[in-house]
Amino acid sequence: MSNMCNASGASDPTAFLAMKNISKRKRPYMPRIYICASPRFNRENLSEFCSFAVRSGFSPFCTGLLYSGIETELASHMGRIYMDCCAQVWVFGDVSDLMKKEIARARSKSKPIRYFNADCKEVHGE
Repeated sequence: MSNMCNASGASDPTAFLAMKNISKRKRPYMPRIYICASPRFNRENLSEFCSFAVRSGFSPFCTGLLYSGIETELASHMGRIYMDCCAQVWVFGDVSDLMKKEIARARSKSKPIRYFNADCKEVHGE
């Protein structure tokens, strides 16, 4: 019963139950996705792609945002390693040679691949 007391020691079961319910709330499962984006996009574009993914119920990973200060080929290599634990790969913009490597890895791992334009509208792939 002491768990149901407020800061002054008085019994407060309503507040106790409210706090108990808040602590029980779980966030919905958000599958991880790998954002594969054209190098022509800037950080603002990449952030918008990630926001779009979150609004769509996914947890995005974008090498262009995370590894922006690292040499491009190395960043892409590290991203491809992370891609293995992602449920899907989302491709944004025109496919560059470097993106082709990422897409090839996704295919070799049987990852679903979705293609989007710069406005986050789904389009047909390659």
